[in-house]
Amino acid sequence: MVLDEGSTPTGSEMRDLPGLDETTRRRISETADRHELDLLELALDDGPDDFETLVRLAELYTRLGRVEEGLEVDRRLARLAPSDPIVRYNLACSLALLDRAEDACAALRDAVRLGYSDLEHLLQDADLASVRSHPLFADVLRLLERHRRDRR
Repeated sequence: MVLDEGSTPTGSEMRDLPGLDETTRRRISETADRHELDLLELALDDGPDDFETLVRLAELYTRLGRVEEGLEVDRRLARLAPSDPIVRYNLACSLALLDRAEDACAALRDAVRLGYSDLEHLLQDADLASVRSHPLFADVLRLLERHRRDRR
């Protein structure tokens, strides 16, 4: 890594420094995430409905284990962008992480109806692990297959 004289490396640049053990990389990453979270929360004071800021904020809340707060931001995003399938998918992920399988499957159905079509990701996303055995998840898969078939 080459830095300009007097510059400070970012969190991601620090994580990439050679010779760091995994524990140190994880601590740097968590510290960088918390710092970014603080900045995003401040940014919302100026633009409380800034879509990109809210998307990143929800992601960071969830990554830092603040899933309830991430869910609230996902709900806010769903109100701001009611026809966005990715927003609905992310809402489903937050609900699934909170073991709210029926609500998560309802949000997944909404995502599919709005155009979500990535079956492989749906089947592999760790956030959805808690809902895959729920009977409503099978309904989501059938709906997704039907939508994919209809688009051909």
